[in-house]
Amino acid sequence: MFICGRTAGVTQELINELRAADEQKMLRDLRRLARRGHDLQFTGQHGETPVTLSHYSFFLYLNVLLLFNRNS
Repeated sequence: MFICGRTAGVTQELINELRAADEQKMLRDLRRLARRGHDLQFTGQHGETPVTLSHYSFFLYLNVLLLFNRNS
């Protein structure tokens, strides 16, 4: 049975918060690393980097953080 978003309590605000959750977690993690002086140009075990993850996920705030920390 299909339930309309409005009757299920799903709002655009909730949708936006859920979409931003992954980016917010990455931001917290990378800010913590940056404060501790770690290099943010690391490569994960699958070849991913913070820059490629943020780019392909369209994470605007993460891209800004990485650019200000001189990552390209």
